[in-house]
Amino acid sequence: MYGTVEEVERAYNSDAPTVVDDCVKQLGFMLTNPNNLDTHFGIKFTFISKKRVCGILKVSEIMYRDDGSFNSAVNFTIAESLASFGAFLNVEQGKEASVGQEINASHISPVTGRYVVGVSTPLFIGKSSHVWNTELRDEFGTLIGLSRCTVTVIPINKSAPLKSKL
Repeated sequence: MYGTVEEVERAYNSDAPTVVDDCVKQLGFMLTNPNNLDTHFGIKFTFISKKRVCGILKVSEIMYRDDGSFNSAVNFTIAESLASFGAFLNVEQGKEASVGQEINASHISPVTGRYVVGVSTPLFIGKSSHVWNTELRDEFGTLIGLSRCTVTVIPINKSAPLKSKL
């Protein structure tokens, strides 16, 4: 996706992602909501389309476990965020939602760089489920992990909102 460390840093520091297709009207709240997990983690979406979603996470100290190893839950979070965003773009807005059903990951290499770059692409987009593949690399292009995420497409029930009341 990015050829150099400088390109990764430039994409991470950009104010807005590259958006293709007709996704713009669907994105407003999702990209600007200060209360979502992506924002809290610092995941920045850098490329958005119905066939590919890319994002970059700047690595920080809180992402490491007490033993000094990178917390693998961070990789799951990035992968599911990118895949779920892609699935969201491929459902009928206002009538359907996409919710995570299953995710698996292979952790290939330790995270030693300053950034984790994720690229998520669909393996299958059906009426009731989607399967997305995500590759995670550092800013040098080293493969860190692979993930496959399956989401279920459900009808939105206006009388029973999906949002938690916590």
